[in-house]
Order: sequence, then C-alpha cells, then structure tokens
Amino acid sequence: MYIFGTDGLVTHDNAITFEAAVDNVRRDIISQGPADFQEYFENRVCSLLRENAVAGKNGWTNNNCECLNHVLKHNTQWRMQKIPDLVDKLRELVDAQFLEADRAIVGRGDFMLAPSHAKH
Repeated sequence: MYIFGTDGLVTHDNAITFEAAVDNVRRDIISQGPADFQEYFENRVCSLLRENAVAGKNGWTNNNCECLNHVLKHNTQWRMQKIPDLVDKLRELVDAQFLEADRAIVGRGDFMLAPSHAKH
C-alpha cells in the first residue's frame, strides 16, 4: 500500500476504505520514516486526502498552479508576452474564474457548490 499511485491512498473515494488503507500505510510506510515526515503526513497530507475521500473526490493534485500554468500557456499559445498583454490575459483568466463561480452559485455551468456550502 502506498500514498500515491494506482493503489494508493489517493484512489479511495469513501471514508471507510480510506481509513483502513491509511492504517496500513501508517504501519508499513509512515512509521519507518523520519519523525518530521510522520508529523507532516498526519497533520497535512492525511487530512487533505481524507477530505477528498469523504467528499468522494479521489485523486490528488499537489500543485494546482501547474494546471493554471498550462491554461495560461495555452491562452498565450506558448509565446512570450509583453507585460501589458500578459496582465490583460491574466485578468481575462481571473474574470473567467469569477464567472464560473457565479454560475456555480446560481446552479448553472459545469460546476456546482458542495452541499455543505450551498446554504451560503
């Protein structure tokens, strides 16, 4: 059992299987590592993965900015930009994110609010 990979903790999409798997990972892997890593795993990684599993959103991205970086590169067609043009493109991306958030709030578009946040 591993943290990442096709059979890792990131693949679990419910709390029951996640907790069973995390117990195995703690016993087989985490306990063998340095104390600093054990603390980081317990305080940061495990809690984030548990939230994903409870939400039914298995999978893990450790660097969401890479996704946005790709969107920006695609938007600029992988070409160097002058600063004013780059700022305009960044503003367009931010405006698009606000628009998607607004659509989620009113129940339209590709995204929707999690039930725990829908009442806000």
